[in-house]
Amino acid sequence: MVRNLLVLGSLKEKNVKTWLVSLLIILVVVATVVLVNWKTTASTPPPEVLAREVTRIDIETGELITLPASEWIEQGEKDGLYKNPKTGKYTTDGIVICESCGKKISLRKSKEGCPKCGKPASSGG
Repeated sequence: MVRNLLVLGSLKEKNVKTWLVSLLIILVVVATVVLVNWKTTASTPPPEVLAREVTRIDIETGELITLPASEWIEQGEKDGLYKNPKTGKYTTDGIVICESCGKKISLRKSKEGCPKCGKPASSGG
């Protein structure tokens, strides 16, 4: 009788250990899924941002190119420049608008001043 009670006691301990290990595994899996989902969601801009049109300027030709933000992301970025969809080269840059004359200038070239009026090219937008 005592031996049967000891066996039942050890079975209960094993059962509790099994449940605890199972619970721990479930918690780890749930935490992993939540973290992966949070990381993926946090790094993806909302659809309205991806649909917004963004104009960039080609630093070699001065051509203005307007595409939805999602397409600029697809084109890819390297050293702060985005790929020109026509040439395949990483030559498109953000724009600074000269506050003096309104000329649109590449962010990189704006440090040299406005090529149209010669004044410092302050950011206007």
